[in-house]
Order: sequence, then structure tokens, then C-alpha cells
Amino acid sequence: ELIEKQIKQHADFNQQHIENTNNQEKLFKDKTEENEKDIVLMKSQYLVQIENINLDYEQEKLRLKNQLQQALQANSGNINTSTSNSNVQQLEYEVTEAQYQIEKLEKQIVANTTKDDRSSLEGQINFLNDVIVELRNTNERLIKEMEFQKNPFAGDDELTGNTNGRMKLSAPRLCCSMCEVFDQHDADDCSKQSSLLDKQLQTDHQTSGTGAGAGAAAGAGAGAGAADVGAAPALFTGGRLHGLSTSG
Repeated sequence: ELIEKQIKQHADFNQQHIENTNNQEKLFKDKTEENEKDIVLMKSQYLVQIENINLDYEQEKLRLKNQLQQALQANSGNINTSTSNSNVQQLEYEVTEAQYQIEKLEKQIVANTTKDDRSSLEGQINFLNDVIVELRNTNERLIKEMEFQKNPFAGDDELTGNTNGRMKLSAPRLCCSMCEVFDQHDADDCSKQSSLLDKQLQTDHQTSGTGAGAGAAAGAGAGAGAADVGAAPALFTGGRLHGLSTSG
């Protein structure tokens, strides 16, 4: 009788264990399905968000491009002082707004995008940076035209001085065309520029040595060889022409 009781208790225990196992498996399955649905929903929302960001980028690019074209067309002919002042202020505002949009979108890139999406959006940011540079160049040209109309006989240095004295513009962003980066350094301070100058000097030094040897052997052609060696090559970097003198 005791044995039968123990057998019954053991059977009840096994039955309870089986029911608990089934309940746990069902709960786990339900939780897994719920998590999968949440993941699908989050992925869908993320893709929609990325699509909206891309759409905003495209609209912003188109708007800035149209404004730039309108500004260039409006100022292609003769301009007066009042119109120039208005255009300069408008261009300054557009530059500030474009910089704000870039900072905003850069934050969105860090927060919301994957590596591939980030690469695409960074390319669009580079385009906006190019637009800013173009706007600044147009702005400077308009200011010089204004100063020229006020004083047609002033030289470039005087126009530049008057411009700096009368209008305070925000400092232009540093831009290196060799490294293709912004806000770090300009082309004149680029390490690649120094390497290029050193390489050019070394090449010129070797060329001058070869020319001098040939001039000594030829005799009559020494004068012409020295003239060729004395001519310093020029490099155009950062919007300036730099002359390089060679030493034999």
C-alpha cells in the first residue's frame, strides 16, 4: 500500500513536470514571436526615417542650387549698390543656414544611420560644403563690385581694405583641396603641400646640376643652360602663385 502511494505521487510529479515544461515552452514561443514582430516594426520605422532624411537632403540640395542659380543670374549684369547689399546679406544668410543644416544632418547621421547610409549622407554633406564655398565666392565678388562702383579708380588692395573695413563677414571655413577636408587646415598649411614643395625643390636641384654639367662640357651653351636653370618653377596652390628659387 505504501509502495502504491509512492508510485502515484511519482506519477503526479511527472505529470506536473510535463505540464510546467509545456507551459514554459509555450511562453517562450509567444515571447519570441512578440520580439520578432517588434524587430520588424522597428526596422520598418527606421527605413521610413532614413527615407525621410534622404528626401529632406534632396529637397535642401535642390533649394540651395536654385537659390545659387538665381543669385548668379540676378547679378550677371550691371548691379547697383542697394541691390548688392541685399544680395550679400541674402548670401550670408544662406551660408549660415546651410552650415546649420549640415551640423543638424551630421548629428542625425551619427544617431540614426548605418555605415552605408552614413557614407551616402556624408557625400551629400560634401556637396553642401561645395555650395557654401560657391556662395562665399559669389559674396566676395559682389562686395568687390560694390566697392568698384563707389570708387572705380581704386586698386585691388584698396578695394579689399575697404571691404574689410565696411562689412564684417563671418570667417570662411578652412578648406584643403588637396586632402578634401573642411575645418582642419587650408591648402597653404597642408603637410602634403610641404612634401610637394620639397620634392619639387629636389627635382629642380637635380635638374640644375645636370644642366650645369652639360654647360661646362659644351662651352658655348653654358649661358643658355644657366638661364634655364635660374628660371624658378611656379606652383599654383590655395589660390596663390608661389615662385620657387633654386640654388645650384
